[in-house]
Amino acid sequence: MKSSPWEKIKWLWRTFWSLKRTPYPRTRWGTGIILTSLGAPIVNLGLMVIELNFDIPISISYIDKESTFLSGALVLLGLLSGIALIYSEWNNASRNIAKVLISSMPNTNLEFPEYLLDPAEKAFFREPVMLGVPSSNNEDIQDQINLYNAELTANIFNRLIIHDQCRKLYIGGLARVPFLIAYGSLLRNTGIDIQYFDKSHTGQREWTLLNEEKINLTYNGKFDNISANESGDIAIAVSFSSKITEDQIPQKLIEHTLFINPNVSPERNLIKNQENLTEAAHFISLKIDEASKQVNAKRVHLFLSVQAPLALAIGQRFQEGMHKKWVIHNFNAENWRYEWGLELSASGVRPFNSLELT
Repeated sequence: MKSSPWEKIKWLWRTFWSLKRTPYPRTRWGTGIILTSLGAPIVNLGLMVIELNFDIPISISYIDKESTFLSGALVLLGLLSGIALIYSEWNNASRNIAKVLISSMPNTNLEFPEYLLDPAEKAFFREPVMLGVPSSNNEDIQDQINLYNAELTANIFNRLIIHDQCRKLYIGGLARVPFLIAYGSLLRNTGIDIQYFDKSHTGQREWTLLNEEKINLTYNGKFDNISANESGDIAIAVSFSSKITEDQIPQKLIEHTLFINPNVSPERNLIKNQENLTEAAHFISLKIDEASKQVNAKRVHLFLSVQAPLALAIGQRFQEGMHKKWVIHNFNAENWRYEWGLELSASGVRPFNSLELT
C-alpha cells in the first residue's frame, strides 16, 4: 500500500531535520561562545570618540587600545552565557524523557536499544526502566501476574518513570499480548508524548521506531447481527499480524465475535508509522465501546494478533468506567487454541481459563 505524495513530503521533511540535529546542541553553542569570548582580548577594539569644544563644533578622533573595560565586560558576559548554556543541558533536573523496556519473554535482550534515540535529546534522557519478568512456560504466568499487580500497586509509572514533568516516553518490548495490554492500561491517564518502538522482523536492527511513511491503512468490522451470548460474553478478534480464523475462537464465542481485518495482508510489522498506530488503536477502541454498550454484555473478550506497540496503544484506551470487563486471551500456536487469558480491571489483572469457553 503506497503512501500519498503529501505523506512522502512530510516524512522527508521530518527525516531531513532529524539528520541535521547534533548531540548536545547547547553544549556546542556554549563552548563556541566561551572560545570566542576568550579570543576577544587578542582583537583590539577600535572606538569612535566624539568631542564637542568651542573652537571646532565637532571633533571626531579614532583611538586604538589593546584592552578596554568594554572588552573585559564582553569576555565576562560571553563566559557566563556559555557556562549557562552548558549547565542548562547537563542539569539533571532537565532530564524529562523516560525510557521503558518490557521484557516478559524468554531470551529477551534486557538492554534498552539506545541507538533508537534522537542524539539531539541525549542530555534529557533518564535511566531506562525494565518491566516484567522473563518466563518460558505457562507455569510462570502467575509470577508475571503477581509482579504486574505489585507494579500497579506501587504506581511505578507515575512514581518512577513519568514523574517530575516528564514530557516524552519511549516504550516497547516483548511480552505476551495480555500483559502488553495490561501495561498499556497503566498509561491511560498520562498526557505525555509516547514514542513506541517495535521488534524488527526484517533482519536489520533488532528494534525500530515507528517513523516510516504513513500509508493508507483502513479496517473493516461491523457489529451487524453480533450480540453477547446468554452469559454476557461478546468478543472482538483483530487479525493484523496473522489471520485469526473461526476454528481458533472458543466454541461459546464463535457466533458472538466481531472480526476486524485491515485492507492489506496481515504481517508482523504491519504498522510502521506512529499516526497509523494511533488510528488503528482508535478504531479498535471504538469497537470495544460499541461492544460495551450492548445491554446484555458483561465481558468483552479480545483475541488480538497484533504487534507489541499496537497492544500497548490499545491498552492505553482502557476505561473501566465506560467499558465492560476486558478479557485478553493468549494463543498457543502449538495446540492451535487460546488456553488462558487475563481479566483486566483498574485494580489489576487476574487469570482467566479460556478453556472454559470451549
